[in-house]
Amino acid sequence: MTSYEGTQPTVLVRVGNLHAQIDEQLAPAIQAIWECGIDTFTCCQNLAESNADWPTKLPHMAE
Repeated sequence: MTSYEGTQPTVLVRVGNLHAQIDEQLAPAIQAIWECGIDTFTCCQNLAESNADWPTKLPHMAE
């Protein structure tokens, strides 16, 4: 099911114990990355507009 709660439409991706709403266009890539055993922190199919407020919420991410 596609969700439109954030900046981009997302879909639920599940691989083993991992699951998250992932931007629709990135979902296949993130699924493949997880299937290879690589952990991810965040992803965004745009220029990270949805992460623009991180320096305010997470000052250590400012750089």
